[in-house]
Amino acid sequence: MSTPKLAIKNLTKKYFLSNSQTVTALNNFNLKVFPGEFVSIIGPSGCGKTTLLNIIAGVEKETSGEISLDGNIENSRRGKFGYMFQESLLLPWRTVEENLILELDIKKIPREKSLKKARQLLKKFHLEKFAKEHPSTLSGGMKQKVSLLRTILFNDSFLLLDEPFGALDQITRHGLQIWLKKTLKKFNTTTLFITHDISEAKLLSDRIIQLKNN
Repeated sequence: MSTPKLAIKNLTKKYFLSNSQTVTALNNFNLKVFPGEFVSIIGPSGCGKTTLLNIIAGVEKETSGEISLDGNIENSRRGKFGYMFQESLLLPWRTVEENLILELDIKKIPREKSLKKARQLLKKFHLEKFAKEHPSTLSGGMKQKVSLLRTILFNDSFLLLDEPFGALDQITRHGLQIWLKKTLKKFNTTTLFITHDISEAKLLSDRIIQLKNN
């Protein structure tokens, strides 16, 4: 079997509260995700799903445990994943193509080079007619498509998706699930996906991991 793209060993996250109490969000959690695999994580609210993604992405620090990428232990993981949240988080004053290159602007990649990549990506998915539009003119589903493409443009090798379709109606959501599945096949992307919806997980995933409250 190939080397895991991501390997998590005995990951524990504790929050130390001001009243001297301790809340354990994750306790000795283990997981391996292989290249090109789509793994969904399901579980009730408060079981540590978002905390897990935050730790993997380097947004939060684990209390203990080990995280490896491509066989190498990584203590600093910021910028090594494309991370998409439930909200689209598009900036209303930027056009679609300008929103796509937001992270590239932060990384100080030359604007023309970034815009060229964004336009190529929009054309690839037949969305080029929206390039000059602002988020206020887009539907909820289209906003999520733009947000997903922005995440892919930042890092198309490994995506962390935190309930990206959770706020959408069922019809729009199903259409985006099919679109996501087709999109990721074009990039051979490794994906870790959080959802409350078991049917969504079954439709999209190679494997499903269930978390429980500690």
